[in-house]
Amino acid sequence: MDAGSEVIKSRAKQNPQAKRLMTIPGVGFILTYLFLSEIRDINWGFIETAGSAIRFNPELKYWADRIKAKKVAGVAICAVA
Repeated sequence: MDAGSEVIKSRAKQNPQAKRLMTIPGVGFILTYLFLSEIRDINWGFIETAGSAIRFNPELKYWADRIKAKKVAGVAICAVA
């Protein structure tokens, strides 16, 4: 990890809002600070988080797979986001 990431990670551990955001499956310290600072389009962050959540949460994966059966994968990811 580079020095910038280490600084962000240490600040995330001290910030109550960051700690709470990082309890969401798939949200790490980088996405947490993306959300808190809104450097980029926040929709991008939610889409990234949804993709990760689908991979690691069996209930969300099941739900997304049901949507994908009727539509396309992008629709399922947006629905989870």
